Amino acid sequence: MWKKDEVKIRFQLTLKEVQNLETEMVGQPIWISWKRGSKEHNKGYSQKVKVVKGGTATCNDTLSIDSTLFQDQKTKEFKGKSLELFLKEVHHPSFLSFGVWGRDVL
Repeated sequence: MWKKDEVKIRFQLTLKEVQNLETEMVGQPIWISWKRGSKEHNKGYSQKVKVVKGGTATCNDTLSIDSTLFQDQKTKEFKGKSLELFLKEVHHPSFLSFGVWGRDVL
């Protein structure tokens, strides 16, 4: 068993712009949500923005993500953790139906 240190870190992810979105998304609200693990406080979302002509959406939002990482005392290497990012849109506003257009794991 390796000896480890607990290191608390706050990541600040700045969202600037989402590009190359489908033409049918123009005028629709989208947002980015994130999830890290299963605990309720390990998820969140950005502000909603509308897709404009050309398939872009300007966000100018910051996601603040707190995490506890484990660092090997000898090698100083961190044990990895994953962060899931989702691009979401509203499919049917009257039914509050949401769609996920993309997903990535960092």
